[in-house]
Amino acid sequence: MSLYENSVILAPMVRIGTLPSRLLSLRYGADLVYTEEMIDFKMLKTRRVVNEMLNTVDFVMDDGTVAFRTCDAEKDRVIFQIGTCHAKRALKVAKMVEKDVAGIDINMGCPKTFSISGGMGAALLKQPDLVKEILTELTSNLSIPVTCKVRCLSTVEETVQFCKMAESTGIHALAIHGRTRDERPRHKCKHSYIQDVARELQIPVIANGGSSDIKKFSDIEKFRLACGASSVMVARAAEWNLSVFRKEGPLDKLELIKEYIKLAVDYDNHWTNTKYCIQQTLGSEVQTEQGTQLLASKSPEDIYTVYGMMDYYNSVHERHQLYLLKQQEVEERGYDTIKGLKVKVISDEATGRALSYESNYVYNRKVSHENQTPKMYLYSHMRRIHGNDKKKLPAFTCETDPESRRFRCTMIYSNVKYISNQWHKRKMWAEQAACVIYMKLNDLQVPGLELSEPTSASVTTSSTQLTLGDTELQVSVTYRDGDAVSYSTGQCFSSETADGQSPSAMETLCRHLLKQRLEEPEYDIISDSTGRITNSLLRHSGIEYINTHSYETRKEAVNAVCQLYLLVNKISSKSTHQQRAGGGEKRKADELLTPEMKSVKT
Repeated sequence: MSLYENSVILAPMVRIGTLPSRLLSLRYGADLVYTEEMIDFKMLKTRRVVNEMLNTVDFVMDDGTVAFRTCDAEKDRVIFQIGTCHAKRALKVAKMVEKDVAGIDINMGCPKTFSISGGMGAALLKQPDLVKEILTELTSNLSIPVTCKVRCLSTVEETVQFCKMAESTGIHALAIHGRTRDERPRHKCKHSYIQDVARELQIPVIANGGSSDIKKFSDIEKFRLACGASSVMVARAAEWNLSVFRKEGPLDKLELIKEYIKLAVDYDNHWTNTKYCIQQTLGSEVQTEQGTQLLASKSPEDIYTVYGMMDYYNSVHERHQLYLLKQQEVEERGYDTIKGLKVKVISDEATGRALSYESNYVYNRKVSHENQTPKMYLYSHMRRIHGNDKKKLPAFTCETDPESRRFRCTMIYSNVKYISNQWHKRKMWAEQAACVIYMKLNDLQVPGLELSEPTSASVTTSSTQLTLGDTELQVSVTYRDGDAVSYSTGQCFSSETADGQSPSAMETLCRHLLKQRLEEPEYDIISDSTGRITNSLLRHSGIEYINTHSYETRKEAVNAVCQLYLLVNKISSKSTHQQRAGGGEKRKADELLTPEMKSVKT
């Protein structure tokens, strides 16, 4: 029987469909779980890493951010959804995850402006030729099932025609949301559209859009029968309570949240995502004393304390730390400490002469030095000894990891190898690391450069003044190992533009992200018991932008934190001006706002 027949399925939902939610849905009775939409451009910037500590497979960005995490427990039942508008890119991403997931889905139903403006999601409903190209490329080249998720078109006839075209490409199933691109949950689900599609197609049809009427498991079957579909995909009803998949009935929310937290801790889920998912489960209960404490939480420990889960967190954290220590011991086995550097020495058995020195030293480009890198200083030193005889100068060979596109380097001097075993983001940094190893072992120092081996992350905070146009701002910056990880200010920003006509900070930011083809940011808006916003946070590319000023409305709070992002990154409204292709007309501001941004305008 097909994966997609008689199945109850967790729908793809941004920020909800992370690993803990997927695993909990399966535990409660879901047959399949979809990932949140993964944008092709973003996935192509990741590398596949086997995480032995968590027993997971991670797809990791260069900055260490985990874009997608999966595990064996869901391998045969997780469907990876791709946001794309390009057949070749879609195939590249699908090939990256092909051996780690049960199927591939193409998002053709998302009505979010960010997706549509990039030609993805529901924008594909107007591009049948492109849809056919993308699906055919995938079905012809993958060993796992391919599906797509669509929305209703203007008429039943158009909807059926589009779905039959998609079926002709060889897909294994089709999910259809019973609303059009412009309709929202308040609009009634079009059962009749889904019925006609299910009647005309030979492949399984998955009905979606019935959450308003789904409160328990038996309601899922009622929705399936009403639509005449093979299966049902549940979105908002599961977002509110993942135990909706339990045949025995939904659980108490507190019990559900504790089960969710255990999985979040087990799989090292980012605490802000954990907090967001719990907030959605609480719904209106977020105004209770416990909910207010959750909203005020600023760390994973804060969250686990609210729900009495610190003992569980500490036991898992201790186990993870013990694993990391053991791994460090294994990695350092055979290494000796020479002049403050851990080195593995390979020697000639007959003469005892060293043939190579290997070290896990990582070059830290942020460490200050007086206008000279280690390599520059080393070459100056060698030329004083050997002149310009290139045959006697050090030679460098670099190895490239094709998956991560990172480098590690060996420096050869006087027939001895100095090897940096650590992978570096850039070839130049790998060469610097090899130079440092030689210099440490031979008592050479670059003036002003501390060459001690890095051990743990160094966190520092400083205050700085930013200026963009006429705006000046005092900001607190937190650095980890020399890289900025957060910017915070308590300054009040006005939500109105100077002339009342220029684009707002929200609109300017959205235009910039679209122009640069960057993923949309995450927001975390925290309010007190009176509903007044006390903190607003924007997270993008691993960096947090925080405004601690108090605001009356979400619109003001989101606009303020967007202004902070623009100031830090020196982005002005003029630099983001875009025009319609061929039309010359300025895009309407509302067309460029994400749904999350739009929600704060009301």
